[in-house]
Amino acid sequence: MNINVIGLGKLGYPMSLFLSSSGYKVNCYDKNITIYEKIKNSNYLNKEENISDYAEYNKNLFYFDNVQDSFKNTFVSFITVPTPSKLDGSFNLDIVKESLDDLGLYLQNNSSNNSPYIINICSTVSPYSCENELIPYMEDKFNLKEGIDFVLVYNPYFVALGSVIKTLRNPDFILVGTRDEKKIKKFLDLYKILYSYEAKFKILSLTEAEITKVCVNTFLTLKISFANIIQLLGFKDKNLSTNKILDAIGEDSRIGKKFLKSGLPYGGPCLPRDNFAVINFLNKLKIQSDLNESSEAINNNYTSYLYDQIDFLEEKNIKKITFMGMGYKSNTDCAEGSV
Repeated sequence: MNINVIGLGKLGYPMSLFLSSSGYKVNCYDKNITIYEKIKNSNYLNKEENISDYAEYNKNLFYFDNVQDSFKNTFVSFITVPTPSKLDGSFNLDIVKESLDDLGLYLQNNSSNNSPYIINICSTVSPYSCENELIPYMEDKFNLKEGIDFVLVYNPYFVALGSVIKTLRNPDFILVGTRDEKKIKKFLDLYKILYSYEAKFKILSLTEAEITKVCVNTFLTLKISFANIIQLLGFKDKNLSTNKILDAIGEDSRIGKKFLKSGLPYGGPCLPRDNFAVINFLNKLKIQSDLNESSEAINNNYTSYLYDQIDFLEEKNIKKITFMGMGYKSNTDCAEGSV
C-alpha cells in the first residue's frame, strides 16, 4: 500500500520527500500541475535547507493529473493544503473540504477496504474544526461513518520555512489528534519507520491537538515579544549589549535560549496568524485574551522603533544602508509578514 499526499506547497513537497524515505511509494497530487515540471527540473524550493539530501527519494514520488487516480492503492492521505485566515482570525476550511470531496467520492466507490481509510489533516485548522465541521461534513455529504469507513487524524507539523526537512526529521515531538488511537496503528507504524530513534508522540483528542498547535506558536510570539522589549533598552542606551542580557536570561533552564535573541518583529505565514486565531478562539469562549493581544501590540509597535534606528544612523552620518533579504527569514523567498 502507498501513501497519498494532496498539496505540494512549501510544506507538502518536502514532506513528500521525507515520507518517501520510509520506503513507501508516495502518490502526489496538486491541482496546480505546473509544479510537477518545476520539480522535474530541480527548480522548486531549491533554497530549502537539506532538501538535496533527499533527492534520491524522488524516484519514490509519483505525480498524478487526476486526483482520483492518486488515491488508488493507498491507505492514508496527507492533506497539506492552504487554510487562509478569515477576517476574524479563524481558518478557512474551503480548500480542505475540496480535498474531502475528492476523498469522499473515492471512498464511496471503494467501500470494500478491510480497514478505515486514514485521512490525515496536516494543515492548521481552528479548534473544534475536526469534530464540529470536518467529520460531520464527510458523514453527512457522503454517508460515511468515522471509525468505520474513514478515520480522521489531525497531525500538523511544527516546521520553519527554509528548514522544513531539518525540522521534519528532528522534531521535538509528533502531535497526533484522534478519536481512537487503536484505529491508527498503521499510521503510527509509518512514523516508527521514519524515526530510528525513540521519537516523542503526544496523542491527544482532535480538539486538544488543534489547541496545542496554535498555542505552541502563540507562546513563541510571547517569547519573541519579550526579547524585543529587552532590545528596546539597547535602543535607548547604546552601551548595553542586549544580546548578552538575553543570553544570560536564557541560561535559566525554565526559560531557555531558543527564540530569545534581539531581532525583528515575528513574521512569516504562521506566527502572526496563529496568534490572531487564538485571540479569536478565546474571545468566542468569552475568555479575555490580554496576553495575546499585548504580544500583537508589541510586535506592531516595534516596527516604529526600527524607524528610529534609521534616524540614529543618519545622525551618525551613515550615508548608505543595505537590507539583505526580503523574505521574513533566511533560506526562503516567502515575504509574508516580512518587515
